Amino acid sequence: MAAPAKRITLPRARKPAEIREIFSRFQAANPEPKGELDHTNAFTLLVAVVLSAQATDAGVNKATRALFAGRKTANVVLNIAFGEITHAVDTHVFRIANRLRIAPGKNVLQVELGLEKAVPPEFGRHAHHWLILHGRYTCKALRPECLRCIQNDLCDSADKRIA
Repeated sequence: MAAPAKRITLPRARKPAEIREIFSRFQAANPEPKGELDHTNAFTLLVAVVLSAQATDAGVNKATRALFAGRKTANVVLNIAFGEITHAVDTHVFRIANRLRIAPGKNVLQVELGLEKAVPPEFGRHAHHWLILHGRYTCKALRPECLRCIQNDLCDSADKRIA
């Protein structure tokens, strides 16, 4: 015969006045508490929160610092998820911005800042998508397909292939 289950008794709940006092003290010690997860926007916060369910905040922060450090990643998320005008500069955007001289630069930050100034606002939301796709499928790094390029007459790049 099985032994009877032990009856677990919970302590009585505190009185409302005691609970108020507890939280009054928390408030007095730290009037504006902040979460400890590192994040740069709503998306990175969401990922960090999901990861934190499986690990400590400190462990998540070690993993996400490098993951979320990139401007390109932040710009993509801000543009796609939140509709903000940003210019995520990857290798394709870098190449096209330089070849078409939209925003020439020696590094991705120079190109990004140049695009911010150069791209007319009405095209801003989709500009980086257009540049990426053009660089990926037409104005390729090694063999640009200039004969089928819609920018052919505007392009004076040294990489231009006419034949």
